[in-house]
This record gives sequence, structure tokens and C-alpha cells, in this order.
Amino acid sequence: MELKDAQRVQWQFDEQHWDLNKDKFTKLRHILLHLTTLLGTVGRYCERQEHGQAGEESALREEVAPDLLIYALQLANLLSIDIENAYSARLERNRRRSESPK
Repeated sequence: MELKDAQRVQWQFDEQHWDLNKDKFTKLRHILLHLTTLLGTVGRYCERQEHGQAGEESALREEVAPDLLIYALQLANLLSIDIENAYSARLERNRRRSESPK
């Protein structure tokens, strides 16, 4: 599936299943809450690794990575961004920055 298709599918899913569609700020705030929760999952994994304990990667693979894509698509839809173009432009910017002399 291409990103533009994923963006459309996410929009359709949200229209049917997302309860917090009343205004832009409410949806943005709710996305932020979910992102914060995801970062906590990553933080717990890293903390366990830092202390020499086994961290469970399954949550990172099965929840964090796909949820990050979901929230990126939701943000793109919320802000009327073509995520494919924005991603390509950002990647190019990062490439130029990494190639510049330090």
C-alpha cells in the first residue's frame, strides 16, 4: 500500500471509528496523548535494557511502530498534508543536512 492510499484508508477509518472528531484541537490533543503513551512504552523498554534486564521487543514491533504510522497519517489528514510529499521533502532535507560540512 502506498502512503497516499494508507492516508485515505486512515481517514475513512477515523470517520467511522474515531470518537473525537469534533474539532481540530481536540483530535490533535488526543493524538498527543497516544504518542506520549507510545513514548512511555519505548522508555520502559530502554530503561530495562539500560539496567541489564531483558526488554520485550514485541510491543515495539506490534504496537509502537504501527501506531506511529497511524498517528502520522492522522496528523497529515488533520493538517491537510500530502504525507508522501512531506515525507520525501523531509528525507531530502535530512540528506542535505547530513552531507553538509560540519
